[in-house]
Amino acid sequence: MTAQGFRVEWRDLDGEDETRSLAAELMRRAGRGAVFALHGDLGAGKTRFAQGVARELGVRDAVASPTFALVLEHATRSGGVFLHMDLYRLGCESEAEDIGMAEMLETAEATVIEWPDVAAGLLPPRTIHVTLAATDPGLPDHRRAEIRFPDNIPAVRPS
Repeated sequence: MTAQGFRVEWRDLDGEDETRSLAAELMRRAGRGAVFALHGDLGAGKTRFAQGVARELGVRDAVASPTFALVLEHATRSGGVFLHMDLYRLGCESEAEDIGMAEMLETAEATVIEWPDVAAGLLPPRTIHVTLAATDPGLPDHRRAEIRFPDNIPAVRPS
């Protein structure tokens, strides 16, 4: 489906490994400078997604949620920087500006942003939005990913 230069696709995910694999696939397709805006409830798999992007970039250190730090930087295999942001504790877009978010997005090899809505106006047009949601309360590892990305990024191939 195409609307305003974006395509929307869905993927059913069975477990954390499939969430990480989807992230790695999207990273390969998006390329250097990728920005992922992750949406979903607590426990939806946003940090697992970040781990998949990190793995694809060759990050060697552990990737955990940066809730209290707001931004964690990780060195990539190519010598670049992978940024993992968690904006949950920010109250408004100006607070994201104050931490230099726009400048960081320009220089990072890739960025994953959890809870991005507070800084929606700072997200570049190339941002890939991923919404993760549980599909069955009885099966907490089963999720559905809605992927909204610019038309100039190749489509995700179902696994």
